[in-house]
Amino acid sequence: EELKAVLFDSTGTLMGLAEKPGATYSRIAKSHGVACPAPTELDARFREVIGSKDPVVYAGAGSADAEARELAWWREVVGSVFGDAASDPGFDGCFAELFTHYGRGEAWTLYPEALATIAALKRAGWTVGVLSNFDSRLEGILADLEITQETDFLVLPRDTGVIKPHPGAFEFALRQAANVVGCELETSGVR
Repeated sequence: EELKAVLFDSTGTLMGLAEKPGATYSRIAKSHGVACPAPTELDARFREVIGSKDPVVYAGAGSADAEARELAWWREVVGSVFGDAASDPGFDGCFAELFTHYGRGEAWTLYPEALATIAALKRAGWTVGVLSNFDSRLEGILADLEITQETDFLVLPRDTGVIKPHPGAFEFALRQAANVVGCELETSGVR
């Protein structure tokens, strides 16, 4: 059987933030008594930190500590964004609430065309998957946004032990797609 599969990334393709990080960080920081820069400054810092931070290093496919590694990575990111305010006694609670917040669908907005595009592809016989460098929280986010039931599979770095653009991530996703339609797949040379 011929394999017709399409892979979507999550952030920036299917969904985006419901509000800028600076506004969310500022609101939640205030609720924990953490003094922090203005939202626009937090936005600038977030872009700078996220743009220069090395990705999470996973200990291999399906590693038991994937979520702990992701949590530690995000703690470093948010701590860097907050700067000196990260030493505030309320920062731990602030970070915990931020991490939980961004793990729920309410922190995100599904792009209006996402579901219609997926539905059209499915009607045309395509296997539709999500291949993302997002952390393990994405599974719950996509369920909250009611997109999980519309796609055939989800592949995250915790599953593969690598991040895109590593070929192993794409090979794993293509094997998942082949499993959906029940065909054999030769993945050598996948680009």
